[in-house]
Amino acid sequence: MAVATPKRIRYGTPIITPEMEEAVVQALRGEPYILADHTKAFERAFREFIGTRHAVALSSGTAALHLALLAAELGTGDEIIMPANAYPPVADCIRLVGARPVLVDVDERTGCLDPSLVEPLITPRTRALIPLHMYGHPADMDPLMDLARAHNLIVIEDAAHALGSLYRGRTTGTIGHLAIFSTGRKHITTGGIGGMVTTNNGEWAERIDRLRNHGRDEREQRDLRQMDRVTLLGFNYRQSEVLAALGELQVRQLPAWNEERRANAALYRERLAALSGAVQPLEELEWAQHSYLHFPIRTTRRDELAAFLNERGVESHFIYPVPVHQQRLHADHVTVPPGGLPVSERLTAEILTLTPRPGLAPDDVEYICDQVAAFFAQG
Repeated sequence: MAVATPKRIRYGTPIITPEMEEAVVQALRGEPYILADHTKAFERAFREFIGTRHAVALSSGTAALHLALLAAELGTGDEIIMPANAYPPVADCIRLVGARPVLVDVDERTGCLDPSLVEPLITPRTRALIPLHMYGHPADMDPLMDLARAHNLIVIEDAAHALGSLYRGRTTGTIGHLAIFSTGRKHITTGGIGGMVTTNNGEWAERIDRLRNHGRDEREQRDLRQMDRVTLLGFNYRQSEVLAALGELQVRQLPAWNEERRANAALYRERLAALSGAVQPLEELEWAQHSYLHFPIRTTRRDELAAFLNERGVESHFIYPVPVHQQRLHADHVTVPPGGLPVSERLTAEILTLTPRPGLAPDDVEYICDQVAAFFAQG
């Protein structure tokens, strides 16, 4: 029998200020609606926050990865190493460019790709690595960059969860050769969908800039009489001026919002530690500054706990509950290591994520922890 719900705690509730609302309205009244001043301002704010020379705004994080792969000329016959517990579209994009995903297991403490397992998977066909900064915890990048230099590999950071995370004092998205972010409804929201590529490589940035807009450069976009000059097949992966106007203002709030996330995560850790191991948060390693897009907890009773929390008004999430090699779409199209992927399989079966979002009051975190405690107290 369902219980009464004194609280309803949403997992994601974007913060939209009056200034943001006004910026969206003004962008709606403006012309043009794509690739104009708001997009340029958003890209400038983003690259300044991250600390790269270039940032290119796109329609989604998936579009960002697709174009990052194409800009780096990764494709048919190539092998690309990625974690087995990644978002399925990572494998989608690798396959869409004609390459093959090679799966590697993850660190049980963080859910991030385990660098110590990568080198045995490198073959003459290996061209790139895509480490995922899982939940907002940075992957261990130094050993991966050492491998990349030794084997002439391209590193594309999947920083969709990690806008504002730090790895040994360096911002995620500045360490690899390229990085991709999701801006749709993550640390910031550009209206529910959006993405960004960051890089210090001007040639790649220019190529992505054109690929997102049907292969056109700025002049060809501005004057459609120049259509006969277009020489590059591209896509419609553009972000609207309306969403860019929102994104630019949200980037300014990121430091404060991420501090709220970290404070909420600290409160979760303090409260859940009292449960004597019934539920285990993943770790934040000493060299990392986690940005806590999600707060992951681990229990063999994951699905029961999720249902219990939902009855009591608490939304939780499964990020990501099925490893790539167990998905029907990809099972026959990926390479699995000889020893299998046991850690990925365990974590994906046991992890539930709680929300640490900004705007969540300490009383809300206390309420969530009370419900988790109540679940385990019932036996």
